[in-house]
Amino acid sequence: MIYEQRHWTQVQQVARKALCELAIGNAETATEAVDAVGGGLGPARRADSAWLVEIVDERLDDQERSELLEAVRSEAGSK
Repeated sequence: MIYEQRHWTQVQQVARKALCELAIGNAETATEAVDAVGGGLGPARRADSAWLVEIVDERLDDQERSELLEAVRSEAGSK
């Protein structure tokens, strides 16, 4: 159970970063976005992360997508 919990925690962390990469246009697909931020992931975590990014990306409406993009840009500007 602990392994599964760690698996999904890491999948969620990678998916959050990958969704940002997708939102700002640094990647064209969920898989490319995951590959850009999830270096060293095994095949199961990579596949689950890409699946999660695809699901979330499909469900974002235009308002949510623009808010995500603004948040990413704001965070990048504060670094």
